Amino acid sequence: DQSVYLDGNLRNRLFEEYGVVGYAYPQCEGDTIFIPAGAPHQVRNIHNCIKVAEDFVSPENLEWCFYQTEEFRHLTDNHTQHEDKLQIKNILYHAVKDCVAVLENYELKNNGRTC
Repeated sequence: DQSVYLDGNLRNRLFEEYGVVGYAYPQCEGDTIFIPAGAPHQVRNIHNCIKVAEDFVSPENLEWCFYQTEEFRHLTDNHTQHEDKLQIKNILYHAVKDCVAVLENYELKNNGRTC
């Protein structure tokens, strides 16, 4: 939730107590790094930079995204992750709306026949 940065000592403790291993990936200009949904991560900027992030929801991970959204709702109201930043329900609504429009357009062009 961006309130704690894990320095070297904390990362070592995380490994010693829980066996969790962290990896460092230096990113250069033009590089892209994919972080799977729900994967804990942190970023340390060495130089001034501009971050561009894109949330992607595929049909395969829709259930997981719903689960995370519900988990975030149980956080306290003043927690930074309390709100639904992914807007999963809006994504699903617009995807279904677009699918219905495609099917209706198909029926119109094919004299009422369905797929």
